Amino acid sequence: MSAKPLQPGELEVTPGQAPFERELPRCAIVVLNLNGRHHLAPCFETLDALDYPRDRYEVVLVDNGSTDGSAAEMRRDHAWVTLIENPRNVGFSAGCNQGATAARDAEVLVFLNNDMRVEPSWLRHAREFAQIQGFFNPDYDVRSYFDRICACRMRKIGRQSL
Repeated sequence: MSAKPLQPGELEVTPGQAPFERELPRCAIVVLNLNGRHHLAPCFETLDALDYPRDRYEVVLVDNGSTDGSAAEMRRDHAWVTLIENPRNVGFSAGCNQGATAARDAEVLVFLNNDMRVEPSWLRHAREFAQIQGFFNPDYDVRSYFDRICACRMRKIGRQSL
């Protein structure tokens, strides 16, 4: 509010969030963990320091039955992270699906390994890259693209002896 009354033709400007910030997509960063407690603090400290509006991103950790105190450390030191605790290792794909399902209103899902450390501008640059590549085009069906990749990997893995 102005200290003095407005004169005819004057505008009152109330500072607010820049329009660009409001237009950033809501992102969910999903991290899987299995006995990787030694990676958690460095990973989540960098995610906590992202140069991205806090109301536009969330972080989900799926703990796949760790026995090293990972879940307790997350509850104690990183309560801002959504924590999913599996009683056993449900595997990579199922864990990723759990994290994606837990993401609230995410327009963009990002999957990150627990041993990663990111720069503060990482998420903004990833968003810019995705936009340039056309991932935010409503006519672009990203599912068919990833289905082809997964099908190729499944065929390749299927030929290997386990």
